[in-house]
Amino acid sequence: MDGTFTTLLRDIVVILAAAAVVAASVIGAAVAWQLYRLGRQLYADVQPILDSVYGTSETVRNTAQFMGSRMHERAGAALAIVHTSRTLTLLVRDFYKGIPPSPAAAPPAMAGGTAASTPIGAPAPAAPLGDVDPAAPLGAARPAVVEGGPAPSGVADAQPHG
Repeated sequence: MDGTFTTLLRDIVVILAAAAVVAASVIGAAVAWQLYRLGRQLYADVQPILDSVYGTSETVRNTAQFMGSRMHERAGAALAIVHTSRTLTLLVRDFYKGIPPSPAAAPPAMAGGTAASTPIGAPAPAAPLGDVDPAAPLGAARPAVVEGGPAPSGVADAQPHG
């Protein structure tokens, strides 16, 4: 019985192993089939999204090309206008830089100033003593007494008592 029992046990183990391999193969085939169907379904669901993204990217690309070509033409024209106006401004400035104004065309002199007699580009004449210097910073000290005249308004005792 020893030889036949081990043989019988061996045959049963081989049959069980073969059945396990067949069961694993069937389960593997079922899983592979489900993965295949899932992939097809995913492709079918994603394909319209991909087509939409592709269409949108084409629209954006075409719009960018259209706007780029239009803006390139207009930007070139605007740049040419700016360059021409800058060149003309410099030419006019250089032309009139050293020419003093004619007495007939000069504006009337301001009170206390000599605006009509100052050539273009020349420094302004110095302000008389007691006048406010327009170039001075705000809050700068002003002279309290004008030579030979009364104290400016708002200054009470400008001269020391003595």
